[in-house]
Amino acid sequence: MLLTFLHSGLSPFGKGILHFFYVSRLYQRDLTLEVWSNWMLFFIQSPDGFLANTSAMILLFMKESFIYHVFTKYQQYCVEKTIQPNTANFLDFLLSNELITGTKISHFTIIEEFRAWSQKGIGKNKTQRVQAIAKQYGIHPNTVWNVLKEDSL
Repeated sequence: MLLTFLHSGLSPFGKGILHFFYVSRLYQRDLTLEVWSNWMLFFIQSPDGFLANTSAMILLFMKESFIYHVFTKYQQYCVEKTIQPNTANFLDFLLSNELITGTKISHFTIIEEFRAWSQKGIGKNKTQRVQAIAKQYGIHPNTVWNVLKEDSL
């Protein structure tokens, strides 16, 4: 492969430029300055492996496209529902379009409730806090323990 041959004798910066042009042509679009600078920072910090860096670049493109499409659809959503764009409406949009899963919502809520209750001193110990959270949300205490264990709390 010509690209692999060219890649072999280049400095890390030269390799970065080669990857930049390869991926931008692969997707037939120009990179924004933000994507280019983020990717070059990543590349300079880990200059080994063409495929690993190409994969990272592709993920940056996907992230950029994802953000563009989410905000475009959110603007349409606000117009259709005649609502003001704000954080609460944006979260409602993400939830109603299932861009945030129910599992993520449950895990985030359990973790944040546990942290808040721990800071406030609610419950004498971890077990009491777990039981209180389980009771509040109508879930089994083992579910709470499992979520906390995943998050190393």
